[in-house]
Amino acid sequence: MPAVEEPLVRAVLEAEAESFQSTRPIVLLDTTDPWMPADEAPPPRPYQVTEAMWLEWTGPVAPGLRSNNARAHGLGALRTPQFITTFSAAAFDAAWHSSIGLAPLVARLWGKEPLVLSVSRPYLDPAGTEGSILVHVLSTWSGCGGINEFKLERKGGEWRANLRRVLVTW
Repeated sequence: MPAVEEPLVRAVLEAEAESFQSTRPIVLLDTTDPWMPADEAPPPRPYQVTEAMWLEWTGPVAPGLRSNNARAHGLGALRTPQFITTFSAAAFDAAWHSSIGLAPLVARLWGKEPLVLSVSRPYLDPAGTEGSILVHVLSTWSGCGGINEFKLERKGGEWRANLRRVLVTW
């Protein structure tokens, strides 16, 4: 992952951690996740929602996000916020799909079920002032989760991440 993208990823991780009020550990998988849902036609717009708001909440993922995520990229060198631990995506996937592997994994992760995050590679607009990134969220025991799209804006030299919309839940 190019170094210019690291502050965008850190901004979204900080925003995600701030919104998660729990004593559970937060784990970030060490590779980007290239999977994203297909762009679908939006449902009919509710009458009380303006056209501009509806376009912001629906429609395709941000331009450039799909092409940036044609393949996974390593996050091993990423400096994460102190409350997020990077973990091997391969090791997590193997434990997750094993009938006996998840309990030892949780024991290694402070004995509490972690909130598991993976991120897409961000897209940065040509001006370098706005971006977009997807965050995959997985609650390990229940398998519940989803994919959130965050809009990133540079303000005063700092990147700020705001949830744009929830793309998928399961």
